[in-house]
Amino acid sequence: MRKLIILTPGTTRRREDGCIRMTSKTLSGLRAYAEYWPGETIWITPEESRHTDSVDGENLGSQWIDPNAENFCYMPASNPISTVRSFGTSAIVVALLRVSNAQLLTTGARVVYISEQSLQTRIGIQLAGKPPASERLRIFGGAVKEELLLRRLVRRADGLQANGWPTWLALHRESPSPLLFFDTRLRTDQLPSRGRSRRPPDGPLRLGFSGRHIPIKGPQHAVQLARDLQEAGIPCTLDIFGTGPMEPDLRREAGEGVKFHGDVSFDRDWVPFVRDAIDLMVLPHVQGDPAGTYLETAGLGVPVIGFDNEALRTLTKEAAFGWVVPMRDRKSLLHKVAELAADGESLTAASANGIAFMRKHSFEQEFRRRVEHLRQIAGD
Repeated sequence: MRKLIILTPGTTRRREDGCIRMTSKTLSGLRAYAEYWPGETIWITPEESRHTDSVDGENLGSQWIDPNAENFCYMPASNPISTVRSFGTSAIVVALLRVSNAQLLTTGARVVYISEQSLQTRIGIQLAGKPPASERLRIFGGAVKEELLLRRLVRRADGLQANGWPTWLALHRESPSPLLFFDTRLRTDQLPSRGRSRRPPDGPLRLGFSGRHIPIKGPQHAVQLARDLQEAGIPCTLDIFGTGPMEPDLRREAGEGVKFHGDVSFDRDWVPFVRDAIDLMVLPHVQGDPAGTYLETAGLGVPVIGFDNEALRTLTKEAAFGWVVPMRDRKSLLHKVAELAADGESLTAASANGIAFMRKHSFEQEFRRRVEHLRQIAGD
């Protein structure tokens, strides 16, 4: 049985007691790989030289864990690709589809790339800051050149796992063994039994936003929406999850009924609150990355509304658990939410659709499918 090697971007930190810092999402994924893979699972990542307890600037539910107590093997490496090469043909390696991971194809290991962003999304992220025309031309040219290189890597690799429809549609024909999956932390036992009416009969419309407080995630649009609804005479509340550099400005701009929860535990705090206390999640991302929050929200029976980016557009078309409005269109967002505030039947139908979709794509089901795909490629 080949060893399963997982490479993740970024670095980790180690404390003096040997514990390491990692995001809860990465930890749950590594544990799932190790649970379903019949052989040894190894996580290889660079380790920062400093030893510290500091968690400044984190916003992904990070925690300290003892790597010796886990079901996967932690292997720090200053040069992960060289470390993979030392395993040679005895390994299958999973890594993000990046030009920096091209050398994995020379290691002797079977290579499966994970693709998360299409060409359109990568360009959209870089253009989100509205750079000048001369810079936009450079961005387009660089992105197209990168796309050609990435497609070459997909053709040479042993397999591809595409996170969401946009990148699947863009790349699956390039791969000898492609798999479409949906990245989510929501487990089967967290799914409600059925959809239900989202708005209390005589109460305000309970809105939510969840994500990093950075421009491309659009928290400023959610805050503005709450103000616009109040000014239009439509009672609402807005619960905001996450942290980030925009938070001080958001707090200053927030009107009545807006509450900031910060970065909370996904399982203990986020899931029950969103499931029980949110009628409509406002996720106005200005780019089309395959945000797991779309699916995690929908799976709890909470409809989603956001801007017309390629990720949410495709999900709402295929799974019908929400709505999109034109990009950065404040009036359209207000009008659609005002319409939904008076239309409980549409909210209820979208609630049921989200749960039904996620019953087929819960955390456990997706990881079983992904690991089975890896086993087929490994040939063991």
